[in-house]
Amino acid sequence: MQTKILWPWELPEVLDGIAVIADVWAATTNITTFLTKDTKNLLIVNINNVQKAKNKYRDALTIGESLKLSKNFFDASNYPTEIEKIDVKNKTILYMSNNRSRIIELVFKKKAKRVITVSFTNITSVCEYLDSLKENIYLIPAGEITHTDRKADEDLICIESLDKMLKGENVDLYKAQKNVQSRIRANYANENFNRDLNFKIVFNLDSSKVVPICSQETEGWIKVTRLSLTSYTASDV
Repeated sequence: MQTKILWPWELPEVLDGIAVIADVWAATTNITTFLTKDTKNLLIVNINNVQKAKNKYRDALTIGESLKLSKNFFDASNYPTEIEKIDVKNKTILYMSNNRSRIIELVFKKKAKRVITVSFTNITSVCEYLDSLKENIYLIPAGEITHTDRKADEDLICIESLDKMLKGENVDLYKAQKNVQSRIRANYANENFNRDLNFKIVFNLDSSKVVPICSQETEGWIKVTRLSLTSYTASDV
């Protein structure tokens, strides 16, 4: 097993292995939360297919953010505290994020064999699963398209921590989380949200055993299913 850390804009034309994407604040954290709370369907949509998905899944909840759609379009925002409050069990969720659906779509275009998302809430479970694979692993910090500097530190720190874990190196995950918290406070200083309450969710280390597995549907959206380390077998690898 070999690992490579690459930003989305650094990826080669073909990914001959597994793609692992981190968007700590907050898409990949939210994805883990949705799956842990037993959603019926979790679909990552974009501006081009969200209405088609709403027409197909008329009882679905639309959650997330958009640079082009109004806040009233969504049943809840992208903040982890909002998602934590909503009852999503056995419901279909249409999830939209400004940047993350684009990155997942990108790695599928580049022929990734499997696409997985990671956050601090499931980092050890993802590591254990990846450690069972005999594939090249591309570790991808999502970055931030709405900032002048696209290199989001919080995503890179999570990915670097996972990389060290896969290599059997000692990692102080609590220290890594503290570092990320300070970066988020600085990078999103102008945004009005309760940092402490959101951080309790985002940095609830290893609170989930879920490994999110992405697949691209014919309609264009991304379906995310859960693989629990308490139940997976060799045939799932």
